[in-house]
Amino acid sequence: MLWALVVLAACTEPRSPSGGSSCDPTATSDNGCSEGMACSPFHFDEKLGQHLALCEPGGPADEGQSCGPKRKCRAGHACNIIPNTTAQNPEEPGTCFRFCNVDMPVCPGSTCSQLAGSGKTQWLMVDGVRYGICGGFGHTRFL
Repeated sequence: MLWALVVLAACTEPRSPSGGSSCDPTATSDNGCSEGMACSPFHFDEKLGQHLALCEPGGPADEGQSCGPKRKCRAGHACNIIPNTTAQNPEEPGTCFRFCNVDMPVCPGSTCSQLAGSGKTQWLMVDGVRYGICGGFGHTRFL
């Protein structure tokens, strides 16, 4: 039993971006950030030429809920503006989608859509891990 717990811990260990802090964008809790913070893989370091996963303020919005500039998504989620749709709340035009690891997705009832990079990279990757969102669209705008 102890061996299984050690293996599980090794599999869920947060990724450590080169030169950045250590956090896991897919974790909804114990993500390597302080309480109330979320881990975002959307930071691009021009000098390193790669994306970094860094801690930033999280919020109360959960998967499928409205989000935007004033209402942030909780840890493990991204605020995504869905293309060709009208927002239910124009002040908070996005919808929270759960982050996923494209190569080891955990998306109950949906698939993991790989995210495009920042324009400087083809795909959103941090330390070799390809990130996506569950049930979302890979080429959309994030808040």
